[in-house]
Amino acid sequence: MILFFSSDPFMTESLKAGFDEEFDIAFCDTAMQGADKADCFIVDEDESFCRLLLKNGFQGRILLLCGERGDALSKPLPPEVVLIQKPFHLRDLKKKAQTVLRQASLKDISFAGFTLNPWLKVLSGKKLSEPVKLTEKEVDLLQYLFQKKGEPVLKENLLEKVWEYSPEMTTHTLETHIYNLRQKMRDEEGKILQSTEDGYSLKT
Repeated sequence: MILFFSSDPFMTESLKAGFDEEFDIAFCDTAMQGADKADCFIVDEDESFCRLLLKNGFQGRILLLCGERGDALSKPLPPEVVLIQKPFHLRDLKKKAQTVLRQASLKDISFAGFTLNPWLKVLSGKKLSEPVKLTEKEVDLLQYLFQKKGEPVLKENLLEKVWEYSPEMTTHTLETHIYNLRQKMRDEEGKILQSTEDGYSLKT
């Protein structure tokens, strides 16, 4: 479930029109109204509201819609808060909300001495001196390979399932993501994130 908070009636009506048919979304005018039932909170230009939610124990992800001065925050926000710069296309906000809701339904996964928290996009393990932050695509790659239980996955399948054949996506981009993941995992020799004849597999 998504909760939306805004002091701008126009923004509220716009979100109602764009989200109601596809999402379980509610609109509130008080800070913690229904927050215990929400997986995601969309907050319109109110940094202090985000901090209040977290201080009061909200466990979900917060999408903070920020204006042109949205980068001028009083202090860095925690990883639970994702900034979305205005202006934005409603399609992009809905896609981000879908990603957040999908992540909220996922549990931690463990493989080869590592644990991945897909919600916070954090990887921890015995080989790491401290948890490392992953990108959204790095998380998606590990999750998809983990689901295959060690079976090799062709590069073409990864392009289709993880990137959905985005126009900017190339095999080189995939290889760059694999390289970066290996560096973060200290798996430079590829013993965990393994190369196959024409793809990759994950040691579980």
